[in-house]
Order: sequence, then C-alpha cells, then structure tokens
Amino acid sequence: YDVRLSAGVHRILLKVVDRTQSCGFTLAVTDREDKAIPGVRFFTDPSGHRLVIEDQKAAERTPEKLRAANEALEKELAELKARLPDLKSRQKELAAKVAAAERALAVAYERVEEKYAEQHAREAALGAKSSDDPLPPAPATRRRLCINGEWDVSADGGKSWERRPVPIVYIDRYFAAGRYPVARTNPKTPWCAYTNLAGFADFKVSDTLFGDHNRSLRLRTTFDWDGAGTVNYVSEGIIGEAKFFCNGTPCGEYCGRMGIVTVPLKGAVKGRNTIEIELKWAWCQQHHNTDGLLGDTFIDYVSPVRVKEVYAKPSWRRSTLCTEIELVNESADAVAAEVRAYAVKDGRVRLALPVAKAKVAPGGEAKVEPVARWADPVLWGIGGKYGEPEMYDLVTDVVVDSRIVDRHVQPFGFREFWVHYTDFFLNGKRIILQGDTGHPGISTGRRREITWDLLRRDGINIVRYHDSEFWSINAARAADRMGMLCYLQMYPVLHRRALKKPSADNFEPFEEWEKTAEHAFNLANYERWFRAFRNSPSAVIWSTDNEIFTQTWDTAGKAEFNVRNDRVGALYGQFMKKLDPRLVITRDGDVGTWGSKGRWHEEPPCDTANYHYPDFNVETWVRDWQRAYEWRPAVFGETLYTSYGAWDNWVGAKPEVVRKKALRVRRIASLYRELGVPGQIYMGLSSDGFIGRDDTGKGNPQGITEAVFKSWRENGVLPPGQAADQFPWLRLDWPALSGSEYRPIAASVIGHNWIYGHDAINAYDPRYPSHVRNAVNDAYRDSLIPQAPLRLGPDAEAIVVAAPNQDVWAFSPDGARTIGVRADAKGRAWFRFIEPGRWTFRAGDATRTVELPPPWRQGTEARFRAGEDG
Repeated sequence: YDVRLSAGVHRILLKVVDRTQSCGFTLAVTDREDKAIPGVRFFTDPSGHRLVIEDQKAAERTPEKLRAANEALEKELAELKARLPDLKSRQKELAAKVAAAERALAVAYERVEEKYAEQHAREAALGAKSSDDPLPPAPATRRRLCINGEWDVSADGGKSWERRPVPIVYIDRYFAAGRYPVARTNPKTPWCAYTNLAGFADFKVSDTLFGDHNRSLRLRTTFDWDGAGTVNYVSEGIIGEAKFFCNGTPCGEYCGRMGIVTVPLKGAVKGRNTIEIELKWAWCQQHHNTDGLLGDTFIDYVSPVRVKEVYAKPSWRRSTLCTEIELVNESADAVAAEVRAYAVKDGRVRLALPVAKAKVAPGGEAKVEPVARWADPVLWGIGGKYGEPEMYDLVTDVVVDSRIVDRHVQPFGFREFWVHYTDFFLNGKRIILQGDTGHPGISTGRRREITWDLLRRDGINIVRYHDSEFWSINAARAADRMGMLCYLQMYPVLHRRALKKPSADNFEPFEEWEKTAEHAFNLANYERWFRAFRNSPSAVIWSTDNEIFTQTWDTAGKAEFNVRNDRVGALYGQFMKKLDPRLVITRDGDVGTWGSKGRWHEEPPCDTANYHYPDFNVETWVRDWQRAYEWRPAVFGETLYTSYGAWDNWVGAKPEVVRKKALRVRRIASLYRELGVPGQIYMGLSSDGFIGRDDTGKGNPQGITEAVFKSWRENGVLPPGQAADQFPWLRLDWPALSGSEYRPIAASVIGHNWIYGHDAINAYDPRYPSHVRNAVNDAYRDSLIPQAPLRLGPDAEAIVVAAPNQDVWAFSPDGARTIGVRADAKGRAWFRFIEPGRWTFRAGDATRTVELPPPWRQGTEARFRAGEDG
C-alpha cells in the first residue's frame, strides 16, 4: 500500500484475519526501493488495545478523567440491570420461536422425503422385480495381467538402467525428503543432491527419483503374447508426457494428468515382447509436485470386436437402469452385433436389460443404450437409512453369429444423488456432507483402510481428493466397497504454455481462450477424468478446479485478470454438465459460484456455491447461508484450516494449540450442524486429530516424547526400541512387490515436527496401536452428526508363490473374470479380489483352486494391538 508520510504521528490500523490461530503477522514500512526510512519509530500496544502515544496515555489517567469514566460505567451498569428482566423475557420468547421453527423445518423435510418416496413407489410399480437366474456361460474372451513390480528405469536416455518398482513417483526435488528416506546434502537448499538415511543404504538414490523439465525417464518391461486377438497396454494414472513403444515400434503418445490410458501395442508379436515408455515431466502440471506412472499398469488381451466402455446410470427416483455401451471393431470386416447386458450380484442375474443390436464398421465404433425399469434393486449407500454399500456387476456380452466374442464386467452401485433447492439428497433421504480434506496416502490400501475407518468413527462421511494423489482411481473403488463418499478434484490449465509469467498485465483474453491448444488439452483431460470415475457410486461431488479466484486475492488492480481466470475455470464445470447433466458440480472457493455478492457470477449458475474458510466471516457467509448463496447448496470446501503447520510457524501439535483448536472446532462445527449447512469439508480432522507433541509420549502410537525427538534431531540418538530403519522412517516389509497399488519402501513416523495427524497414524507397525486420539478428535465426534460404520470387507486376498517374475492367472467363481498378476523377483504374486469365493489359480502348468473367505469385518484392528477406541 502506498501512503504519503509527513512529519508527525501516524496511526496504522490493520484488520487482520486470524487465519494463523494467533501466531501473529509482520508489518514493514519502507520507501519505494524497499529500504528503511530514517527517523521512523514504531509504538505498539498489546493486541486488542488502542494505539496511543505515551503523552496521550498520561492525559487519560488524571483523577478527574478516571472519576468521570467510573461514573459513566456505574450509570451504564444501572441501565443494563433495569433492562435485564425484559431481555430475559425476550430471550425466552425467541427460544420458543426457534424451537417451533425447527420443528416446522423437520416436518417440512419429512414431507419432502415422503414426496420422493411416493414418486419412487409409482415408478417402481412399473418395473420388473429382481430375478435369480444363472449367468449364461461364456468363453474366456478377455484377460488382464497386472504388470506392476520392478521395471528397468533409465534417467540418461537408456545408457544405464536400474530396477525400480512401478507404480513409480517422479517427484520434484523440493519434496523428496517427504517422500523417501533420504536427506539433503546441502541443508540450505532442497535443489541439491540427496543421500540415504541411516538404515536405508540399500535404497538407491539417483536421478530416476526426481522430476526435471530437461530430462526424460525411460521405463521398460516385457510381456508374452500368444498372438490371438488384440493386445493393449493400460495405465490407470499417468501424469506427464508419454510416448509408448512396443519392440521399438511407436504405439502412441499421451499428455495429461488424469484418467485411464489405453494404448494399442501395434508392434506386438507372438512370444516375448518389450514395452518401453518415455516419460517427460509435464508442462501441464498444476497444484501437484509429482509425475510418473502413478496408477496400476496392465496388459489387456482382448477380442478385436468388444466392449470399449460401459456407463451404468441408475435412477432411484425413476426406478430405472440406463446404460451406455460403447463397442469397437478392430477387425477387417463389418460386424452385426447383438448386445446382452445383465445386472449381476453374487454370480446371479438380477435384471436382464433389453437386447440391443448394432452394426460396427471395420475400424469403427458404435454405441447402444439399453434401458430397463427395475422395481427393487438393492441400493448402494453409506449405511443406515441410505442403504449399505452393495455393488452389482453390469455384465455385457457381445454376440456375433450366435457366438459370444466378448464378455465385459463393470462394477456399479444403484444409487442416486441430487440437489433439492438448498440441500443434497441420497436415495430419497436428505444428507449433510461432513468431509475431510488434506489427507494424503489414499493410493495405498493399508493406510487408506485404517485412516478412513478412523475418520468415519468421528463423523466423516465424505473425503475430498485434493492436491495429493487426487488421481487415485483405486481409492474411489475402495470407497465404493466401504461406503465412503468421494468429493473428486481436478484442475485446468489456465494460460497458454507460451505465456511464461501470466499476470494482471499479461494474459490471454477470455474470448480467445477456446481457440487454444491448452483448452483442447483441458477438455481431453476432463473427459478422461469423467470416464475414470463415472461408474463409482461413491463419487457424488465433482469439483472442476480449486481456488482460481477467492476472496483472498480479490483486489481492484487484478479484477480483470481474476475474473478472466474464473470464467475460464467455469467453462469446465459447464463442460462436465454436458457430459452428464446429472453430475453435481462445484468449483472450490471460487467467487463465480457465490452468486451476485461476488465480483462476478456464472451464468447459468454453478450447481453449488463454494466458499472457503467462511469461519472467518460467519455473520456474512454462514448465519443466513441460504440467502447469502441465493438458494443453492452451500459447500464450504475448506474450513477450519489445519493449525500446527506452515501458517503457524511450524509450531507442532503442542497441548495448548490442540486445546485451542478443539474449542474452535466445537464452536464452528456445532454452528454448521445447527444451521444445516449441506456441505462441510474440514481441513481438518485428519490433520489436527490423532497427534500430540509433549513429554508424556501419549501423542503418538510409538510413545515418542518431546525430549526423545529433540535428542534424535540434534544428536541422532534413536528412541528406545527403534532401529535405524524404524525411525524416523519405518521400512515396509510388503508381503509381495506385485499386484495392485503403489508400494513405498518406507513410511514416515510422526512426520516433520509433529505437524499432521495423518502422518502419525500407524498403518504398518504391529508393535504399536494404529493411532492415538486428541481433543480435536473428541470435538469433531461430539459436534458432527454420527454416521454408520464403514464396511471393512469384502476384499479377499491371496499370495501365490510361483517362479520369479512368472505370470500367474486367477479365474473368478462365476467365470466372468480372468485376472493375472506378474510375480515379483521372489516369485510372489499378490492378488486382491473384490469378491470372496472359490478362485482357481494357474501358474504355468500348475493349477490350484482355493476357497477365499472374506476377511474379518474388523480386520484393521485385528492386525494391531488395541489402542483407545481401536
């Protein structure tokens, strides 16, 4: 702020938003060259006092002044006492009115739910009741082989190679010490060489770990093919620019950060083949710090004529199952196909959809859309009145010349989520979304299962994908089976690649944006995102960006720039609604979603208003939220910001800070509950709960005290009972380095300075409890609406011991699935199935059939000594 200072006394009045939880701020006064001004002195008072100079203070403390002030106070006190009976009476009247209004509102909501139930009943009466028929037998038309595990990786263009596990994270050096058990060689900068921590000498530190805009990463592995049908490479998460080669033949290119990528392997031959991927650090990255092959990788063996993708679109209100079934024909001849689709549960057909027919040209595609009314499907829900997380398979057979040439299986849940004026409804029942954001590690099954279970116990029913691992498809699949809702997150590129430093004086006009290659890139990225998650019943909120334009940077000088950026962001919410009008869209924290109170607003309006940190302006943005956001659902996409970290000088989870945060949680979360705010996404329980920093050792599962931690940091002395590869990083001894999901070599214990609760949760070490609780946990549990428990099954697991790097195949109980896993270097193939039952395994000529029971429902606790509350 520019001001003119003349000689004399100047009073500076600052209105400070206390987002840092009372850790203070800095004020600097300089000349325009950022240099100190001679002769300027500062006088400050404690917080809350008026800023005065000493002679003014002395003048106000004379006996006459003090007597007059005392008389005024006595007069004011007498007046207040006289008014007190009337105020108490008025308070009683208002309390009665509030109670009556609350009862009327509850009755109104009951009536809305009754009306929806009546609508559902009318439609259900027209539908077919569930059947119990056998699934028609079909030949094994497609196989999927998971090729996760150790690949050859090179950071120098193929001159030298080393073995690295895939999925692989290709990370910015700045964040390396938070991802791997490594240390900087230069403590003054993170952009330096790194070395191993003690206990991890076998972990190779090289350029294959780090992202670099000037260098590509090359990855290669092999696969076998019998020459039948078509063979594709599939990745369920690539961030970066990639080129694909099979036996040296270029197969395709990709640039993006979201979705499932399928690449036809054009150069494949019968026998042994080599696939190689050239991966470059992405120009398109935004709000993340990792590239790489982050998702599972597969080889798909499929029929040339097959199902490409399936979209199941259930409607509870209409009692219908609509489908979109896309077909592809990679043969040389046109085909006339018959498409038969079934909703299958427990291996039995519960609903047969009408048979559809399609003609598919050679090299072409076609789409059919069978629809059926269904009277009584088992609903998918999050427990309690919403239904249990019950899943179906949509099994699709493609029949050509009376022969099944392809059978495709797509899991889905029968549920409907929608907006009713200012509220959200799930399966005909109003639902308040109580969420958590900021928790990493959702791509790792063990950590996810434990953390989500603990969050649910304290009232969380939805998790927001945010900057960390927002791409994880497996997390949504797990949420489908467990009954946790998902609030998905994406980001657009906002500026042309050639525009090196966008600013208020340097940006592409909005009117020109849709002509750019970057806009086309965004559209492709959003469609992949949509296709990746659209069949997950847990995915209920789709956020198309994050904080493009918030109240924090709404200044007159940048108004045109900010509004332009927000308008660009709004394009992609509108694009998603075109892909499926039923999606509930939000845009996190953006001014354009608020309505006419913002600097601009979208037309047509976004489905939801999304305001970040309304807890700092309760009177304007919370008390009367329905009017404030013009009668649309309010989503507080981030609220109650985490209190122990960067905003707070890395103070850590000290007892007094935890207590203060717990009081604030009780005050704000209880208010949201009282006011019925439909979307409350806290930032949050997973960050501020589950941790404490003191000398009792009760603030973490391992019992580490402040003194022990300080001794380790200053002198390298390990805590009692810990080895070098157990603290501060715990080496993870995985049952196998194969099968689905990312397998890190180690997990951080407690984390940097005891900042985040999710870092202190113990997902791996059976010597200690899984977690501890603190006052923040209690505050959330007491303030939020209690939730039904998660379903911790029904996954079934098996590890098959075979030859090193051998392909092991499994055949499902109903014959609908053929799943393969490549064994690791020790010959261990790790299978995780979404259904228990009688599975048959084959490795080479050896075959074995095994009955796989579901794990114990409380399997999480079974692997750990009990701590408080599990």
